[in-house]
Amino acid sequence: MNAILGGATQLDQSEQYLLACLKDKNIQAIERIFRSYAQALYFHARKMIKHQQDAQDIVSDTFLKFTERSHNFDSLNGIQGFLYITTTNACLNYNRKRKNNRVDTIPLDDLAELPDESIRNSQIQSELYNELHQAIARLPPKRQQILRALILEGASIREVAQELGLSETTISTSKNKAIVFFRELLENNQLFRMILAFLR
Repeated sequence: MNAILGGATQLDQSEQYLLACLKDKNIQAIERIFRSYAQALYFHARKMIKHQQDAQDIVSDTFLKFTERSHNFDSLNGIQGFLYITTTNACLNYNRKRKNNRVDTIPLDDLAELPDESIRNSQIQSELYNELHQAIARLPPKRQQILRALILEGASIREVAQELGLSETTISTSKNKAIVFFRELLENNQLFRMILAFLR
């Protein structure tokens, strides 16, 4: 594997091969994803919070989470969705903790430097984020609460069980039922694959 991973061009030629490398937690494949998305994710974060270092820290944390789950993805679209939604969630939590109801905007000078492709990616992932909320809203109320904690807040099954005063078995059962529901609702599309990556 390492011999082939030596050139970025060869990685570009095979999405399946890159995903196979990620399933093996290959460091060079993970670094490839970082180089591909780090700048766009940073600008995405800066549109929501104004502090440069905090935005960088959020993006770094996003990639740490991705590294832990890199073996769960079966498409680059799923990876992209995971990265943008994880970054968005972190920015929303950042603002929420500071009791700041106003979403800070990226400075105009920085926005002028943002590549068009990054802007398009940000818009696409914003739409995906809205679709995720709409899908969760179709679940029964208690299951909505569980799924929001698992997906949008990044909580573990144990943490959700403690927070809601339920058993871990109950949380796990609700998660599995939600997966079946989303599979039927979304017909294995990009959003479903991304949800599955969060819940594995």
